[in-house]
Amino acid sequence: MSLWDQPPDRAPLLVIAIGNPARGDDGIGPALADRLQAWLASQPSTLSDQIEVLTAMQLSAEDVLDLTDRTHVLVIDAQATPSPHPAWTAVTAAPEGPAWTSHHLTPAHLLSLYTRLLQTAPPPCTVLSVPGSDFTLGAPLSEAARLQVDLAWRALQAWLAPHLARLANGALSP
Repeated sequence: MSLWDQPPDRAPLLVIAIGNPARGDDGIGPALADRLQAWLASQPSTLSDQIEVLTAMQLSAEDVLDLTDRTHVLVIDAQATPSPHPAWTAVTAAPEGPAWTSHHLTPAHLLSLYTRLLQTAPPPCTVLSVPGSDFTLGAPLSEAARLQVDLAWRALQAWLAPHLARLANGALSP
């Protein structure tokens, strides 16, 4: 078995939550991942088997392997830019060039690396950016971030609903 071999029954939707819970509001992504995993655990397996949730402190080149055989990828991350609400962004592969390193890989660069390595188009990707304000080492999530996590959770449920409906109807198979 090689690194390129993938499990036969991969969940069609992949959620990658990025962040470091030890850095205050940078833990927004993992906090949403925890909420999503708890919700999935309460759902029938026919639904919960449709979504895989991964948590990481940052994206890495190895994440290319996690994107294979997916119908859609959602990346959840905290943003330091003030905003009244979470923001959705469709992401496409970044143009070629040395714009990333092993310690700074954006979703767009991950898609570019996927295309370069696998010689095929990556799955569609969306980023959910959730505003945070206090990224201090050792700080807990701020009260403002907790409110943003609640807003993001409702937005995430609304985003998931049509994807899961299409999967239930067999329209999105890996």
